[in-house]
Amino acid sequence: SNGLENSFMCPLLELNLENSILNDRVLSSILINCKFLKKLNIRNCKNLSDRLFMNNEISSPLEELNLSLIETFTDLTLDSLMLKQLILSTTLKSIYLNGCNNFSQAKLNIFLKQSNLRYIEMRNLTSIDDSFIESFI
Repeated sequence: SNGLENSFMCPLLELNLENSILNDRVLSSILINCKFLKKLNIRNCKNLSDRLFMNNEISSPLEELNLSLIETFTDLTLDSLMLKQLILSTTLKSIYLNGCNNFSQAKLNIFLKQSNLRYIEMRNLTSIDDSFIESFI
Protein backbone atom coordinates (compact mmCIF):
# COMPACT_ATOMS: atom_id res chain seq x y z
CA SER A 1 0.00 0.00 0.00
CA ASN A 2 1.28 3.44 -0.93
CA GLY A 3 -1.06 5.40 1.35
CA LEU A 4 -3.01 6.93 -1.53
CA GLU A 5 -6.22 5.23 -0.45
CA ASN A 6 -6.33 7.20 2.79
CA SER A 7 -5.34 10.51 1.27
CA PHE A 8 -7.90 10.48 -1.55
CA MET A 9 -10.29 13.41 -1.38
CA CYS A 10 -13.58 13.20 -3.23
CA PRO A 11 -13.63 16.33 -5.41
CA LEU A 12 -17.41 16.44 -5.97
CA LEU A 13 -19.14 19.79 -5.51
CA GLU A 14 -22.60 18.76 -6.70
CA LEU A 15 -24.40 15.42 -6.65
CA ASN A 16 -27.83 14.60 -8.05
CA LEU A 17 -29.23 11.27 -6.83
CA GLU A 18 -32.91 12.01 -7.49
CA ASN A 19 -35.13 8.88 -7.48
CA SER A 20 -32.19 6.68 -6.45
CA ILE A 21 -32.59 3.51 -4.43
CA LEU A 22 -29.87 4.01 -1.85
CA ASN A 23 -29.86 3.71 1.91
CA ASP A 24 -28.66 5.83 4.83
CA ARG A 25 -25.34 3.98 5.08
CA VAL A 26 -24.34 4.64 1.46
CA LEU A 27 -25.43 8.27 1.43
CA SER A 28 -23.86 8.90 4.83
CA SER A 29 -20.58 7.56 3.45
CA ILE A 30 -20.84 9.99 0.52
CA LEU A 31 -21.49 12.90 2.89
CA ILE A 32 -18.49 11.91 5.03
CA ASN A 33 -16.06 11.43 2.13
CA CYS A 34 -17.14 14.30 -0.12
CA LYS A 35 -15.91 17.12 2.10
CA PHE A 36 -16.47 19.80 -0.55
CA LEU A 37 -20.02 18.82 -1.52
CA LYS A 38 -22.16 21.96 -1.77
CA LYS A 39 -25.27 20.74 -3.61
CA LEU A 40 -27.12 17.51 -2.92
CA ASN A 41 -30.34 16.42 -4.58
CA ILE A 42 -31.89 13.34 -2.96
CA ARG A 43 -35.42 14.13 -4.11
CA ASN A 44 -37.76 11.13 -3.99
CA CYS A 45 -35.17 8.72 -2.53
CA LYS A 46 -37.53 6.38 -0.70
CA ASN A 47 -35.06 4.25 1.32
CA LEU A 48 -33.72 7.02 3.54
CA SER A 49 -34.58 7.65 7.20
CA ASP A 50 -34.10 10.22 9.94
CA ARG A 51 -30.82 8.49 10.80
CA LEU A 52 -29.14 9.87 7.67
CA PHE A 53 -28.04 13.25 9.01
CA MET A 54 -27.39 12.00 12.56
CA ASN A 55 -23.87 10.78 11.74
CA ASN A 56 -21.36 12.99 13.57
CA GLU A 57 -18.68 12.46 10.91
CA ILE A 58 -20.64 14.26 8.20
CA SER A 59 -18.87 17.49 7.37
CA SER A 60 -20.00 18.35 3.84
CA PRO A 61 -20.58 22.12 3.66
CA LEU A 62 -23.97 21.79 2.00
CA GLU A 63 -25.39 25.03 0.64
CA GLU A 64 -28.27 23.51 -1.32
CA LEU A 65 -30.28 20.50 -0.24
CA ASN A 66 -33.28 18.94 -1.97
CA LEU A 67 -35.30 16.69 0.34
CA SER A 68 -38.50 16.88 -1.71
CA LEU A 69 -40.90 13.93 -1.65
CA ILE A 70 -39.00 12.05 1.07
CA GLU A 71 -41.91 11.24 3.33
CA THR A 72 -39.80 9.06 5.63
CA PHE A 73 -38.13 12.18 7.06
CA THR A 74 -39.67 13.58 10.25
CA ASP A 75 -38.84 16.35 12.71
CA LEU A 76 -35.76 14.34 13.74
CA THR A 77 -34.19 15.15 10.36
CA LEU A 78 -34.75 18.87 10.92
CA ASP A 79 -33.20 18.54 14.40
CA SER A 80 -30.13 16.86 12.91
CA LEU A 81 -29.77 19.52 10.21
CA MET A 82 -30.02 22.31 12.80
CA LEU A 83 -27.35 20.66 14.93
CA LYS A 84 -25.06 20.20 11.90
CA GLN A 85 -25.37 23.88 11.03
CA LEU A 86 -24.44 24.90 14.57
CA ILE A 87 -21.46 22.53 14.80
CA LEU A 88 -20.07 23.26 11.33
CA SER A 89 -20.84 26.99 11.42
CA THR A 90 -22.11 26.65 7.88
CA THR A 91 -25.60 27.35 6.74
CA LEU A 92 -27.75 26.10 3.95
CA LYS A 93 -28.66 28.77 1.45
CA SER A 94 -31.38 26.81 -0.36
CA ILE A 95 -33.67 24.01 0.73
CA TYR A 96 -36.39 22.15 -1.14
CA LEU A 97 -39.08 20.53 1.03
CA ASN A 98 -41.82 19.94 -1.55
CA GLY A 99 -44.24 17.26 -0.42
CA CYS A 100 -42.42 16.60 2.89
CA ASN A 101 -45.58 16.29 4.95
CA ASN A 102 -44.14 14.55 8.02
CA PHE A 103 -42.53 17.72 9.39
CA SER A 104 -44.61 19.40 12.08
CA GLN A 105 -45.49 23.03 11.51
CA ALA A 106 -43.86 23.95 14.85
CA LYS A 107 -40.52 22.24 14.06
CA LEU A 108 -40.48 23.56 10.50
CA ASN A 109 -41.00 27.07 11.87
CA ILE A 110 -38.06 26.71 14.29
CA PHE A 111 -35.83 25.25 11.57
CA LEU A 112 -36.59 27.96 9.02
CA LYS A 113 -36.26 30.81 11.52
CA GLN A 114 -32.89 29.69 12.90
CA SER A 115 -31.36 29.24 9.46
CA ASN A 116 -29.96 31.78 7.02
CA LEU A 117 -31.82 30.40 4.04
CA ARG A 118 -32.04 32.54 0.92
CA TYR A 119 -34.38 30.18 -0.95
CA ILE A 120 -37.08 27.94 0.45
CA GLU A 121 -39.36 25.78 -1.68
CA MET A 122 -42.33 24.17 0.07
CA ARG A 123 -44.85 23.17 -2.59
CA ASN A 124 -47.57 20.66 -1.78
CA LEU A 125 -47.09 20.85 1.98
CA THR A 126 -50.37 19.97 3.62
CA SER A 127 -48.81 20.42 7.06
CA ILE A 128 -48.61 24.22 6.86
CA ASP A 129 -51.32 26.86 6.94
CA ASP A 130 -51.78 30.63 6.56
CA SER A 131 -50.48 31.44 10.05
CA PHE A 132 -47.28 29.56 9.29
CA ILE A 133 -46.62 31.66 6.19
CA GLU A 134 -47.61 34.87 7.97
CA SER A 135 -45.01 34.20 10.65
CA PHE A 136 -42.29 34.89 8.05
CA ILE A 137 -43.65 38.23 6.87
